[in-house]
Amino acid sequence: MTQKEYEKMCKLINRKQSLEEIKQKLSKNKYSLGYIYEAESFLFTRYAENISVSLKDFLEKHDKMIRKEIDQEIERLNKEIEAL
Repeated sequence: MTQKEYEKMCKLINRKQSLEEIKQKLSKNKYSLGYIYEAESFLFTRYAENISVSLKDFLEKHDKMIRKEIDQEIERLNKEIEAL
């Protein structure tokens, strides 16, 4: 393995570890996709009562997509690391 390949592998491993930490935090349901309304007071809400059902569905859909994208990126990094 060349020095350049080693440095690349270290970067890939660091990226993978960062994503795994994010995935672990997300799996504990401490985080969810949301939005801010009444920006002047910065009141954050997670699927608040006054959000329409379609917006709730939209947020949940994209939350799942983000989680899936993290899984796919970890898998891609695993393959790239193995290839080195």
